[in-house]
Amino acid sequence: PRAWRDVQDYIRANIRDQLSVERLALLVGLSPSHFLRAFKQTVGQSPHQYVLATRLELAERLVATTDLPFPKIASIAGFSSHSHLTASMRRYRHTTPSELRRACTGR
Repeated sequence: PRAWRDVQDYIRANIRDQLSVERLALLVGLSPSHFLRAFKQTVGQSPHQYVLATRLELAERLVATTDLPFPKIASIAGFSSHSHLTASMRRYRHTTPSELRRACTGR
């Protein structure tokens, strides 16, 4: 549980950065292959899927609660560009930042 909290905290604190399996494994003192197995067993998804979901949650919260421009939101949430954010949101959440903001503001 402590190792999982450490990984979770690290991911959230460094969401803007490229988060490698090697760095996350080093954080908890495991080999990358053992870390991958343990992560999937603990969380039920791969580190990549978890990081993407965390980034999307942050981006959705920022889209819904701020007036920040989408490129800025993409950067804060760790996406490489506004188009990467839009493509990911469309693929995994079946909406776009623009559609989400319109729905949240009632416009």
